[in-house]
Amino acid sequence: NALMGLEGQGADSLRPIWLRAIELGERVGDADELTAALHGLAVQEADNADLAAAMALAQRQIDIADATGSRFARLRGHGTMGLALFYRGRGREALAHCQASLSCYRHGDFQTVTFGVGHDQGIFARATSSWTQWWLGMPDAAFGEIHEAVAEAEQLGSFLTLAMARNFLAMAHQLRRESEAALQQAQINAAFAHELGFRFWEGVALFAAGVERVRMGDSNGLGDVERGIGLLNESGSHTGGLNGLAALAEAHHAAGNSGGALATVDAALQLSRERGQPYWDAELMRLKA
Repeated sequence: NALMGLEGQGADSLRPIWLRAIELGERVGDADELTAALHGLAVQEADNADLAAAMALAQRQIDIADATGSRFARLRGHGTMGLALFYRGRGREALAHCQASLSCYRHGDFQTVTFGVGHDQGIFARATSSWTQWWLGMPDAAFGEIHEAVAEAEQLGSFLTLAMARNFLAMAHQLRRESEAALQQAQINAAFAHELGFRFWEGVALFAAGVERVRMGDSNGLGDVERGIGLLNESGSHTGGLNGLAALAEAHHAAGNSGGALATVDAALQLSRERGQPYWDAELMRLKA
C-alpha cells in the first residue's frame, strides 16, 4: 500500500509483491489477508486498463465474502467492482456495488482494512459513488456526497486518502462549470501531493489545474497539462482520464483552437475503444459534434 501511494497504483514493481502476498494468503487460508492481496492486484489491473482482470479479481473477493462472511472481503470487492463497472459504462450496477461496499464500512476500518496506509476503502467507495451519481444524472446528490467524503478524509488523518478525495471534489467543480473553485481545489491538491511525493495525485491535479487555466483564458495552463501528463505516465496509470481529455478539448475550443479540440476528442475516443472504457463516450461525441 505504501509503494502504491508513492510509485502509483499501476507501477510494475507492485505486481510481484501482490502475487507473493496472494500465495501466502492462500497458504494460511485467511480470507481477510487473502482479499487484501487480491484487492491490491485488482487495483493495479484496473489502473493498467485491464478491467476484465480487475473485475475477475473483485468477483473472487465477493465470492470469498459469500463463502466466509468476511466483511473486509465484501468491502474491498464491491468497491473495486464498482469502479471497474463505471469505466465500462454500467453506471447503475456500479452505484449498487459502491453502495454495497459502503454498507460494510465501519469507523476505524482504515487501521484494519487498509493497515493505516493507502486509500481508505470507505472514502474511496463514497468518492466513486459521487462520480457515478453525477454520471447517472443526480448532480446534487453527487456534490453532497463528495463533500462528505472530503470531510471524512480530513478527519481521518490519511494524507493519501485526502489527496484522492480532494481530486474528486475538484472534478465535481469542473463538471459543474465552476472554474475558479475547480482551479483553486486542483492547485491546493497539486501543492499538497507534491510536498508528500504522491506523483499520481500531483499529476491528476496539475492536469485539472492546467485545463481550468486554459478554459479561463490563460494559455500558459498547457504547461501544467504537460507536466501532469508526464507525472501520470511515470506512475504507470492507464485507466480513466477520458473525462479529463474531454475537459481539455473543451478548453482548446474555448481558446479558439478547434483543430486541437477535435484532435483531443478523437484521441480520447480511440483510447476508449482500445481500453474498453466507454464511460465518457457520450460527452466526447457531443463535443465532437
